[in-house]
Order: sequence, then structure tokens, then C-alpha cells
Amino acid sequence: MNLRRRCWISKSTKLLAKYNTRSLRKAIEIKNKKMPQKLYQYRSIDEADGKKRLDWLINIIETGNMYCSQASQLNDPFDMRSILSSKKITSYKNLLKSPEEYKWLDAFKLLLKVTLKQNAFQKEELDEFGVQFDAIFMRQIESIYDEHSEFLSWFKIVCLTETYDNLPMWWLYADRRKGVCVEFEKQRFSEQVETFTFPVNYTHKLPDVIKTLDKVEKFQDKMSETDLYMHTLISTGIYPCLHKLADWEYEREWRYIMLNQEQVHFGKPSKIILGDMIESENKEKICIVAMAQGIEVTQIKITPYGIVEEPIK
Repeated sequence: MNLRRRCWISKSTKLLAKYNTRSLRKAIEIKNKKMPQKLYQYRSIDEADGKKRLDWLINIIETGNMYCSQASQLNDPFDMRSILSSKKITSYKNLLKSPEEYKWLDAFKLLLKVTLKQNAFQKEELDEFGVQFDAIFMRQIESIYDEHSEFLSWFKIVCLTETYDNLPMWWLYADRRKGVCVEFEKQRFSEQVETFTFPVNYTHKLPDVIKTLDKVEKFQDKMSETDLYMHTLISTGIYPCLHKLADWEYEREWRYIMLNQEQVHFGKPSKIILGDMIESENKEKICIVAMAQGIEVTQIKITPYGIVEEPIK
């Protein structure tokens, strides 16, 4: 991924984490302007979990409805999650300065240390007390993290990408080129789909959303209930779901994200691109359904010049 692309994606993603309506509008404006006119989804059409994925593809062709996935269905164990940035209490000092539930901890810890020292506790014992006290605080942080992870599990996504000729994607997500790549045109997206489809920000360090949770306390008296809900939803929900480790950067992913939504209408595909290794029976079925809907069908071919498309007549 080139540097310019990294920069605008990073900028628009960071704007989502701010409790500021103007920043939110700017983030959506930037990514809408940069969104490709065509996005793709690689799909396997073999059987899985007793269901035929070919039937799912035919449903997409006929209705334009896409099923949404949840984190447990993705192949990246860190997908749609934040990560605690450290095991040290000092990394979360900001939490000791704002939310009411934490303000007493520093003062209580100091008071106990003074009391213990007055009662002739040794330095080693006081140090051990400090360690144990910090461990209690970190367990509280971990508990909040677990609650936030549960919150993120309610979000559902549709994964898309920018290109149809990505060989690793054909291998991993289209059953070793036996599947298909479905093309969607931006102009067919509803306002909701366009608004809530974002580029993935590839990074070497996933966000620690625990550090931003105290913003709710700061802004709850400055916003209407509706605005506070929307910004909290985006900054603590959608924002972490838009980050993946740099190992996955080759995917050039965009994703539609929504809270607890099973399926979404993307509009009928503009093209179905068949893998060059697709089985003839599956090829015939797909061609019949797609052409009946007026949808173009092509097939990739591996050549000395790379992947090329050939029309199916």
C-alpha cells in the first residue's frame, strides 16, 4: 500500500474517534470521496456447515442482499477487537484522573501505604502491597476490556476489497480459484451502505479503546442523548472494528459495519467473475442465473502477463 493511501485512511479513521460532529462528517466525506467506484468480494461456493455456499451466491445475484459476518466467523483472531496496550497500571493513569469510579484509587493507595508504614511494615512489604494493589486495578481494567469485547461481538460486517486480480485472495477466500469474485458498483449503494462502508486501517498496533472510554464522561453533559449515542457507537464500536494488523494489508479491505444486522441490501452485482478452476457444473448454474438477471459474467485466466478477464458468451 502506498504512503499516500495510508495517510488518508489513517486520517479519516482517527477522525471517527473524536466526539465532534464536524470531525465525523469530515471522516465520512474523505472516505466517500476516496471510495473506489467498484468493490469486490471473493467467495467460495463449496459446501460449508451443511449449507451450499452456491445457494448463498445465487441469492446475492437475485436479490442483492449480503449476509453480515461477526468476529467469530473471521479468520483473524484479533479482528474486530481492541487490545490492552500494557499490563502496567501506569499505562492507564488517565483513568485515574477522570471517571468517578477510579478517582479514589490513587488516594486510597497512598492512605494505606502511609498507614502501613506507621505500623512498622518493612519496605519490601510495602513494595509488595503496591504490586498487589496495582494487580487489583489491572483486573478491573481487564474486566472492562472483557465487557467491551462483548459489546464488539454485536457488530456485524460485510468484507469487500478493491481489486479482482489479487491471487492470495483467490486462494484464501475463493477456494483456490474454484470460486468467484463478485463486483459491486458504488453508484448502486444506498445512502446507508455508502455511509457505513469504511476502509480498513492497517497498523502495527491495534487501538486500546479502554483509554478512550473516559471520553464518554467528558462529553455526556455537552451533547444531546442522540448525538452522544451516535459518537459513542462510532468511537468505541466501529472505530476498533476498522483496524487490522499490517500482516493483512495485501487485502486492501473495505467493510460495511452495523450493529446487530443479519443482512444488508447492497444492490445487485454488476459482474460475476469466475475463477479459472471453477467446476463446469457450478459455472453453468451461475451463468444461467446471472444472465437471467442481466449481470455480466467473466472468467479469469492466468497468463504470462498476469490475471486477465475473458467474457462468457
